Amino acid sequence: MKLNVFFALILVITLSACDREKDVAEPDFDVAMEAATAKAGEEVQFNFSGNPGSISFYSGEQGNDYAYKDEPRIDQIEQITLSFQTHNQEGNPLPNTSLASLKVMFSTDFSGTYDYAGVSAATWTDISSRFTIASPRAWGSNLGWFESGTVDISDLRASGKPFYIAYKYEVPTYSGTANQTRRWRMQQFRLNSLTSLGTVQSLGTYSPTNFSLISRDEPRATLSQLASSIVLFAPRAANAQESVEEWAVSMPFSADEINLGNEFSVAVKGYGNPGVKDFKHTYTKEGTYKATFVAKNVNIHNTKQVIRQIDVTILPK
Repeated sequence: MKLNVFFALILVITLSACDREKDVAEPDFDVAMEAATAKAGEEVQFNFSGNPGSISFYSGEQGNDYAYKDEPRIDQIEQITLSFQTHNQEGNPLPNTSLASLKVMFSTDFSGTYDYAGVSAATWTDISSRFTIASPRAWGSNLGWFESGTVDISDLRASGKPFYIAYKYEVPTYSGTANQTRRWRMQQFRLNSLTSLGTVQSLGTYSPTNFSLISRDEPRATLSQLASSIVLFAPRAANAQESVEEWAVSMPFSADEINLGNEFSVAVKGYGNPGVKDFKHTYTKEGTYKATFVAKNVNIHNTKQVIRQIDVTILPK
C-alpha cells in the first residue's frame, strides 16, 4: 500500500514538472517613441522595455502592414498599359507583296472558350493603330525587333469584366503566284497596372501558359520552344492561295482590382539574439501610420505573444 502511494506521488510530481516545461511566460514588452513626430526621410526611434524571445515589426506602410498579415491587400487599378515587341519576316527580295497582316485585338466579352467558335462569337476591337508594328525584314534575318511603345489602354476596359488581348494573323484568299510568305513574331509582352496606391504592378507577361493558339483551319502557329515568343506564319508555297486565320489569345486579366497578397513583418530580434533596447525605421512619405510590434515567447509546446501598436505621424520634408 505504501509502495502504491509512493509511485502515485512520483507520478504527480513528474506530470507537474512536464506541465511546467510546457508553460510559456507571457512576454514582458512595451514600446514608446523617442519623439512624437518625424519628417519624411528621417529616422523614427522606438524604445523597448522588457526582453521577449523574439520581436517582429510592421511599419504600417504598404507591403509591411499588420492589417494585411492574414488577409491580402486588394488594390484598385487606375491605369493599364500594354507594350510588346514585334518582328516581321518576309520572303526575299524585299519589298515583298505579301498580303498577310497582324492585328492587335481587345475584348471584354470573350467567353473563355478557347476554340474558333468561341473566338468568333466574341466582340473584338482592333487596337493595332495604337502601336508601332514591325516593318518587313528579309526572311532569316533576326534584325529589326520593333518596340510597340507603352500604350494606355485603360479606356477600353469595362467595369466588372475581365479583358483579353489577342494577336490576329490573316492572309486573305488571293489569286496569282505571288509568294505570300510572312512570319510574325511577338515577344516581351508587358501588361502593367498603376494602382490607387501609386504602385506599378504587373498584370501579365509573355508565357506559353498565358496564351492559347487558335486556328480556323490547319494550325500554322507555334509557341516558341524557348518559351519567349509567339510565332505566326503563312504557308510558304508560291501557289498556296487559300486564306489563313490564326489567333493567339491571352488569359483573362482583371480590369478593376489586383491582389497584392499578404504582407509580412521585419525581424527585429530572434531567439538566441541578445536583448535590444531600441529600433529605428525611416518612413519615406508623409502620413499617419500604425506601427505594430509583435513580441513572442515560444517553446516546442506553446507560444504566447503580445502586440503593441503605436500611431506614427510623419510630416512633409
